[in-house]
Amino acid sequence: MNTFTFNNQSSANFGLIVAEKDIYSAPAYDQQFVSVPGRNGDVIIDNGRYQNIDVSYTCYCKDLTGNINAVKLWLCQPGYFKLTDTYDPQYFRYAAFASKLKIDEMLKNVGKAQLVFNCKPFRYSVSGQTKQTLTESGTITNPESFPSLPYIKITASGAVTLNIGSKAYSFTAVPTYLEVNSELISCYKGSTLYNNRIGFTEFPVLQPGNNSISWTGSVTKVEIIPNWRTL
Repeated sequence: MNTFTFNNQSSANFGLIVAEKDIYSAPAYDQQFVSVPGRNGDVIIDNGRYQNIDVSYTCYCKDLTGNINAVKLWLCQPGYFKLTDTYDPQYFRYAAFASKLKIDEMLKNVGKAQLVFNCKPFRYSVSGQTKQTLTESGTITNPESFPSLPYIKITASGAVTLNIGSKAYSFTAVPTYLEVNSELISCYKGSTLYNNRIGFTEFPVLQPGNNSISWTGSVTKVEIIPNWRTL
């Protein structure tokens, strides 16, 4: 039976049977078309990002009266959660259930609903969540067609420069270790922010293909969760 998992729980736990799905569409690229008097054709303003995308599942719910309260509690939570399903097991999305929950009773104690999730535009590779550890210079290969925004933990002390491809990222007075999260655009150690210890404004990315990794300074190891992603 095909299922999906949201907020750490499977649809099967709530008596849901997936009848139809819309999971393969691509997000719209965010650009504006502006008409200029006296000029043929619109001018495009590139906003440099993809928009969120809806992913939906049409489901039947067995034992409606027994499951409905649990379904509401499961879905109607604020924030993004991981969304995975058996149709596309190598990838997951970050999704929020932001629509109205409407369930129609089709037969006695059997309901039908279309569950619509508002998702971030990228699908994330499950394999891209595996930590890679370097104790000396090496190469990390991005298998996807889009740059990824990695999580990097640098175990070091003092002044350090991390080189990724042709880009250099400098750190001052590393206190045993620092964590760099390019998705969050933040540098920290545990719960303490250390954005004042970095010498860059553009956070690290891993380009498609091979990315050479090296460093200068007293570095013990560099741990990277690459966060491979695609549309």
